[in-house]
Amino acid sequence: MESIICYDIVEDKKRAEVAKICQNKGFSRIQYSVYFGDITRNVLESTMLEIGDILKGYEGNVVAIEICEKCAKKKKIIQMKKEEKKQKDEDKGKKKNGKELKKKKKKKKKRNVIDKERMDEIAKKGVIML
Repeated sequence: MESIICYDIVEDKKRAEVAKICQNKGFSRIQYSVYFGDITRNVLESTMLEIGDILKGYEGNVVAIEICEKCAKKKKIIQMKKEEKKQKDEDKGKKKNGKELKKKKKKKKKRNVIDKERMDEIAKKGVIML
């Protein structure tokens, strides 16, 4: 059964613990706080119980969504390649008169994201990827 878990957790340490649980249970990260997994209902329920235990007394929300087979067939995918995103970002950086805006350099935060092979595998199943 395909499932999605998404969360909004205030405490950094608790958010990291929830992410680790999701990854250990077989979910793959598709956004910062969104995970996808083709798992059993028992795994989904045990995951939610573990997350509930961790979040006792802390502020946050966690949503688990089961995707039925009929709905899974109706999913749409939007997958943008890095080159396309770079071009769109460059277009946004230009003013109407043609002058480029100064871009602020942001320090990139290292993220633990799914690898290309796993992303392709998920995309074949019809998961929305942005």
